[in-house]
Amino acid sequence: MSVAICTWNRADLLDKTLRRMASMRVPESVSWELIVVDNNCTDHTQQVLQRHVGALPLRIVTESQPGLSYARNRAIEVSQAEIILWTDDDVLVDEHWLTETLAAMRGLDAEVCFGSVHPWWETAAPPWFGDCLAGRFALYDRGRGAHLLSEAGQSGYGANHAVARSVYQRLGGYRTDLGVVGDKGGGGEDTELVMRAIAAGVRTAYAGSASVRHFIPAERCRKRYFRRRQWRGGSSQYRMLTQAGGGRRTILGLPAYMYRQHTREMVAWLFSNIRADRARAFQAELKLISFASLLRTAVFARYDTCTGKRGKQNPATDVNYQSPETLSEGPGDLKSVSHIRPLSASDARRG
Repeated sequence: MSVAICTWNRADLLDKTLRRMASMRVPESVSWELIVVDNNCTDHTQQVLQRHVGALPLRIVTESQPGLSYARNRAIEVSQAEIILWTDDDVLVDEHWLTETLAAMRGLDAEVCFGSVHPWWETAAPPWFGDCLAGRFALYDRGRGAHLLSEAGQSGYGANHAVARSVYQRLGGYRTDLGVVGDKGGGGEDTELVMRAIAAGVRTAYAGSASVRHFIPAERCRKRYFRRRQWRGGSSQYRMLTQAGGGRRTILGLPAYMYRQHTREMVAWLFSNIRADRARAFQAELKLISFASLLRTAVFARYDTCTGKRGKQNPATDVNYQSPETLSEGPGDLKSVSHIRPLSASDARRG
């Protein structure tokens, strides 16, 4: 098995992640390696990695193309294992994390597996936090047991998931027009892969005992952070929506049901505020921001299609698009490539 971490400028958190990784209990019968992909780090990441070379079965790899999807695909290329178990550079794994994941995949004959993700708060949970917002913090808990998942909406997050090499052989890697680039981007590369996998009939499991704790810095406990993130995610959502296709009736390029759905969210936002239910009110607000961003992207895309011109700031096609100043984190370029880099037969070696 290969454990893989993609990292960008989180040297101190990565150090804690690797220290905890060294305390895992792995049976001698299980052969494993730890691949860390340095995605253009400019801090002291390399010094941290060198400190852990003797304590872990560490392979240090570099990926010069910025972007989490490129880094993930690089890890797939260098791995020779049958299963790649992914986590992040700001995660503390349980001592039985690897063995519980492997046991669930074998026991349920699954090719994809998600584990539970619990909070590692830097300070404390914000006063408006509630269970309905757990997914916004990439937290995921469906109990302690292990079972199969029947649809993509039940799946977890990139901080704790495993994928068999056979899946990458059949479906290709992570879409490079999705995913985080540095501190920008809306993510979604892991979700999109799981959508493809489940659509292709891949058995997908959940293993509650394969647990991790995910670092949540104080800055992510501010509402403004989530508002910005939801606005930035419109282009990624639109790409996934257009790929999914379907014969539904559309209005301005979006399925008609979405307008009904978000009318209900408007009502939910109103009544949640009346009831002073801060968590549900904020959840509804974020869904409305997300829809507004998605609608904006769809309108730009339709304009380009009708005129045959590419707008200078088309969120659907311009990878350097930045959100409005009121929601943006500041200037910067998003560099991405709108294609999936598939694996060749020579890349897809089994270990």
